Amino acid sequence: TARAGQGGKPFGSVTSKEIAVEIESKFGETVDKKKIMLESEIKSFGTFTAEVKLHPGVTAKVYITVSEE
Repeated sequence: TARAGQGGKPFGSVTSKEIAVEIESKFGETVDKKKIMLESEIKSFGTFTAEVKLHPGVTAKVYITVSEE
């Protein structure tokens, strides 16, 4: 979840560091923020995709849902 700023958009953007923290809290797996590859900056509410490089040659596609607090 993200706080809404003016115009109903998130206050700032969602970073790979925030995504790494959420992955650890939800799944108990530590992921280096540098291994999270976003397709584009997340500056609005909705569902987005990213790739997480887990090991050499192994990537996972994750879906990120950003909703208003």
